[in-house]
Amino acid sequence: MQAEIEELKRLLEEEKQKMGAAGKAREEELLNTIAQLRKDLAQKAAKIDELNETVSSLNKTIQERDGTISSLQAEIESLKKQIASLQDQLSQAQASGDQVV
Repeated sequence: MQAEIEELKRLLEEEKQKMGAAGKAREEELLNTIAQLRKDLAQKAAKIDELNETVSSLNKTIQERDGTISSLQAEIESLKKQIASLQDQLSQAQASGDQVV
């Protein structure tokens, strides 16, 4: 985009050298084109900023969810250990009950 703007400025200067009525019309055309390119460039820069904010927000969400996943995995492991312990206690109680009878 910047290269296009510079090229148009160069063309504008060339046209000024020729300057008649047609040259003035061409100058106006080139100035309008430059203004439009600058507007387009500003819009694209704003869109880039918007997308960067979205990426940042999504990265934060991912980090939060990763933390939640890690916490849940730790809780699952803890529950598995509790289940194993309870199964051992149940087996021991059943073995004790079998011996009493």
